[in-house]
Amino acid sequence: MSPPTPLFIVGLQKSGTTLLARLLAETGLADKPFRAEGDEFWGNTPPFAPMGFPAGEAYQRHRGERGHVMNAVDATTDVVAAMRARWEALRSTASIILNKNPYNTVRLPWLRAVFPEAVIVAMVRAPAANIFSLCKKYHPHEQGGLMPEEGWWGVKPPGWCELRSGNTIEQCARQWAAVNAILVRDRALTDVVLSYRELCERPGKCIVDVLRRAGAAVPPGMRDIAPITCFDDEFTRGSRLRSKNRYYRELKSLATPALAQEPIEMEPFTRGDLAMIETICGEVEMTFPELRP
Repeated sequence: MSPPTPLFIVGLQKSGTTLLARLLAETGLADKPFRAEGDEFWGNTPPFAPMGFPAGEAYQRHRGERGHVMNAVDATTDVVAAMRARWEALRSTASIILNKNPYNTVRLPWLRAVFPEAVIVAMVRAPAANIFSLCKKYHPHEQGGLMPEEGWWGVKPPGWCELRSGNTIEQCARQWAAVNAILVRDRALTDVVLSYRELCERPGKCIVDVLRRAGAAVPPGMRDIAPITCFDDEFTRGSRLRSKNRYYRELKSLATPALAQEPIEMEPFTRGDLAMIETICGEVEMTFPELRP
């Protein structure tokens, strides 16, 4: 029997990585034998300023200034041996083992050096929509999960300290541009790049393409998954702060209830906000054909 294929999902937080992982897991063809995003497996503990091995050791070695970045030179013999041993210790009989971890978005050279056989899928989302969702993390609320540390939430690119701003929208825009610029640079190390909007509009096609790339025998009819509600327009109308992931956890369904009656807890972006986002993110956005209308 062939060893299981590693299938890794990367992408900035709130870009659709969780949705893709759930869709793939629900097919029954990919197993996810990790607790949450597998931070213990990667050494992302604690996530924002890790100290575990190997990711945390790399973070601390550079005093956090390099952010969550790891390069091919960080795939030393001992690191590769340890990570391969962890992989082989995973208990699964599936032909595909799935993990999604946003921090790996800025570690693709390292990830590819450690797992050359892996299928790597990157998620991207239009800047304004992604940034609006990221900004929710800076507003304390019930069931808000991890709050920012040192004025920052999520993937840290190099120089992240200098990207901080008193304007949360500006800071999240800088984060989007910096993280996705690294993804553009390392795009050749990925196997598939998907946009959040495409995943919502054509979920069946997306998951079939990914599974086939991972060598799975896909049964007929899997392409016939109904479209999923796309929340890319939230920044135009405002929304509540509650994450959409909560609906899945409570309802055990990807279908979300009608949201028209929800309270507006976060106001929509203004024209000035959108102009600033375009100035910061426009150049990087244009390098992704997946984000073009």
